[in-house]
Amino acid sequence: MKFDGWQIPLATIAGVSAISACLNTTAKSEVIAAWVQALGSVVAILAAVGVAYSQFEQTRKLEIDRAAAEEAKDMAETRAFVQAVRQELTVIWDGYADKIRPLLHAVPENDFFNGLVPVDGHIFTIYNNASPRVGKVDDEELRGLIVKTYARAKGFVYSLQMNNAMVSEISNLVLAQRDDVVQKMMDHRTGVLVAYAAQLKKDDEELEGLLRALTAKANEWLRS
Repeated sequence: MKFDGWQIPLATIAGVSAISACLNTTAKSEVIAAWVQALGSVVAILAAVGVAYSQFEQTRKLEIDRAAAEEAKDMAETRAFVQAVRQELTVIWDGYADKIRPLLHAVPENDFFNGLVPVDGHIFTIYNNASPRVGKVDDEELRGLIVKTYARAKGFVYSLQMNNAMVSEISNLVLAQRDDVVQKMMDHRTGVLVAYAAQLKKDDEELEGLLRALTAKANEWLRS
């Protein structure tokens, strides 16, 4: 039988009473007094131990409850982060697929992407502001997909910016006075842009595959 902290001194007092009742009535009063004093000391000690144990149990329970609450809060924030990442990438991809992607896919083979597209390298606001939260995701595959997808997406944005710069350079060369040097420069830049367009299409397909895999894995993890 398990005693709570307050039950220990009560049990001891009951023991004292029982012993006192059993003592021979002819025993010397000094002996009885000594027994009572000794048992009273034991009662005080046991009472103190009981109170201390009760306080320890209460403190431990509070710590356990606090740790559980913090863990639940941390998990809720991580789930919110994954939801936000999924939404951010989906919105950005939908905007790209609606306006820019058709133009890229319409570029003939051995031609270049002759268009200046509005791209901002700071569009990944959620990921940029909360990237350390990736480490809180307890699924290794999902963590890897988040990091890889954003890395590829940022690289793709940079590639579009580079394409913009080279197209602008070609446009400036067209306006320049033509000579052999300018023509060679134009031919070289055009060749680079043709190769760049082919690479942009490959990167486009890889990014689409990563986004699909990330979305599916994020949905699976959020349902678990």
